Amino acid sequence: MKKTIITVIITFLATSAVWYVVTDLRDAVYVVRLRSAVKVPGQMAINTIRDDLQAGRHETAKARLEVLRASWARFIAEEGRVQNGIGNIMAEFGDMPKPTETRMGPNHSLHRTP
Repeated sequence: MKKTIITVIITFLATSAVWYVVTDLRDAVYVVRLRSAVKVPGQMAINTIRDDLQAGRHETAKARLEVLRASWARFIAEEGRVQNGIGNIMAEFGDMPKPTETRMGPNHSLHRTP
């Protein structure tokens, strides 16, 4: 009886240890995937949109924001199972027509006061 209990306990502990290691490794892979497929491209896209806004290219920023929104909607609809997340967002931005340059005078401001 003692031998059976000890065998069950050892089996339980070994299984728990293996399960812990496997799930921990899986979580580590998900963190790397999240960072490379969502966080970094998302930050780059937001920075690009912010730069367009600061340069006065509001229509370009609006178009890029719409591309980002559509990419995010695809990512959410597939519950994060999209192969590259939103990782191709910068390529999608690159496929867009080139923005027209606007020249702003020294008194131009993004925040207009009445």
